[in-house]
Amino acid sequence: MMRHATEDGGTGTYTRELVQRLLRQGSDVDFDLLLDDPAHMGEWDGYANARPVVLKANGRLAWDQWAVPTYCNAAKVDVIFNPKHSMPMLATAPCVFVLHGADWFVVPENYGRGLRAYQAVALPLYLRKAAYTISVSEESRQRLIARYPFCGACSGTVHHGVSPRFAPVTDRRHLEEVRMRYALPERFVLYLGLIYRQKNAAGLLEAFRQLLPSIPHDLVLAGRPAFGGERDLGLLNDPALAERVHRPGWIAEEDLPALLSLAELFAFPSHYEGFGIPLLEAMACGTPVVTSTGGACPEVVGDAALTADPADPGMIARAMHQVLTDPFLAQELSRRGIERATLFNWETAAARTLTVLSAVGRHRAPDLSPPPGLAPSMPPRPMVPVRDTRIAFPASS
Repeated sequence: MMRHATEDGGTGTYTRELVQRLLRQGSDVDFDLLLDDPAHMGEWDGYANARPVVLKANGRLAWDQWAVPTYCNAAKVDVIFNPKHSMPMLATAPCVFVLHGADWFVVPENYGRGLRAYQAVALPLYLRKAAYTISVSEESRQRLIARYPFCGACSGTVHHGVSPRFAPVTDRRHLEEVRMRYALPERFVLYLGLIYRQKNAAGLLEAFRQLLPSIPHDLVLAGRPAFGGERDLGLLNDPALAERVHRPGWIAEEDLPALLSLAELFAFPSHYEGFGIPLLEAMACGTPVVTSTGGACPEVVGDAALTADPADPGMIARAMHQVLTDPFLAQELSRRGIERATLFNWETAAARTLTVLSAVGRHRAPDLSPPPGLAPSMPPRPMVPVRDTRIAFPASS
């Protein structure tokens, strides 16, 4: 189920990167890619083991809960894998659910009443329907188990990866082209991602306002508001702050490594993150990182970033000032970040996911070692080869 493969943000990145590696690594597995838009069928032409199938339905709910299970039951697939938040309740094949974070029950205020009511009913049903739940962070998995203890024995952690295209960019001409394309200042702190309450844009703006007299840098907020996020930008009514803040909008994927390489600091002080792919991308590009103690952020960055209480703008400001005024610290964080990012790659994520799909397709309990990002000294357990398995990958655009 990949109707989110074309989405912006972390879930879209997860789906695109993971599916490509699953198709390459599972060369002896048949993947039925279930789409709701024929325009995306050609994207999978290069994979002999991919069978794109377009399913039609009136609306997403009907697509998820009628079109998908009807097809899967008729095709007799071995396992159904949905990279986003839904389970086909009428399907007879075992299903694998992906938890991209515990947002729904940690910060439910981010969502409208209708969505909260839907999740209060749907999430427990999806979790009970799933033969296995993959969590993208151990922090989210532990929160899940605390709320739904029955998930303890049928869940595991598979960290996100980072694309190899995220690496320090040193080509000055390319860097200046990107700087000019987005009208970026000479020296800046970068925030990258959607802007809404959970992402703590208001806390970042307040922290930056405290730093205005002491640093020459501007702040670049690269992204767009979501879930009423404009409310978190109220501090930009202060002219002194507004003239030092740049909003270039959503950045093209191909420009992200250069943008991160241009920044002197990546600031990501979220109240809560189920994982935080931008943290990985920044570290892989060698950009020093200041993040928060919220959610899975410490799990992702390890000792390769400074962390601050997201509810304390003063603490965020002090951490940012420390990095921006101490070149030795900035250099050390850059080095540690590059090293840390190597622990997270999509090849490992795909291999661990195939281990789960293989076991579930055979009605066995998956046996996952701790993810490499949690236990750097522990090599990943050898992956179970996947053979003679047919996997339905419901995938709408």
